[in-house]
Amino acid sequence: MPEYEPEWHESWQVIESGERSPKNSGADIRHDQADSNHCSPGTDIIRLTLKDIFPGPTDYYDTALHELGHWTAHPSPLNRLTHGMAFGSLAYARDEARAELASVLLAAETASPTTRSRRPPTSRVGHAF
Repeated sequence: MPEYEPEWHESWQVIESGERSPKNSGADIRHDQADSNHCSPGTDIIRLTLKDIFPGPTDYYDTALHELGHWTAHPSPLNRLTHGMAFGSLAYARDEARAELASVLLAAETASPTTRSRRPPTSRVGHAF
């Protein structure tokens, strides 16, 4: 299998309003993934791909805010119970909906750029239903 080669997007620019929530949240956000974006509640770490791999800043901020929504499950921010959330389960779908709603509310509150209007609202949770 050939080694993964990420697609780079040279025109990526930081948008300060998009940086505000992740930066001020206190979350440990690491840009150390090749092709995966996720939050590990057990370790309290949000792991994202490098910013330049995203097609544009709005795609990055959508993802960062969504993962920040998942991050609230850890005991340090809100201590939401997330045990037994198998992929595709109702509990998993609920947490995806919570994370998506949190990202939409954060984006609206902070005037963060978003691509929400360009995709269906079930794009992240549809697989669980």
